[in-house]
Amino acid sequence: MSDTTHSQPYYDLAGSGETCDGATNGGATRIHYSGSSFSVDSGFENHPVTYVSWYGATAFCNYYGYRLPTEWEWQAVADYYGSYTYGCGTSINNGIANYVGSTHLNGTTVVGSIGDPSGYGYGICDMAGNVWE
Repeated sequence: MSDTTHSQPYYDLAGSGETCDGATNGGATRIHYSGSSFSVDSGFENHPVTYVSWYGATAFCNYYGYRLPTEWEWQAVADYYGSYTYGCGTSINNGIANYVGSTHLNGTTVVGSIGDPSGYGYGICDMAGNVWE
């Protein structure tokens, strides 16, 4: 889907997801457009959005008066202690992120459900994992 002023797609409504690590259509598009409004599959209201482009994320932020973080801002938060290799610590594993090897039928998990967000600094979580990055 794209708007009339941009040629870049905002969202891939046909994103089929992956079938690996025990997932069936893991990370598949869970948002649908009926011609006048969007809806989210029941049970996926708190999962991350997949198949959204930078253009779509920017349009969403602009609509609500927000903005995406700059690369420097994201890195500063993800590297809270100054020694992080990943956005959740010095190593990454399935105990702190939904990552390669995690087994979740739907691919994604509820935002903030894996790991301890207070342990990552700034009370932020999901800086690594949960979607294909």
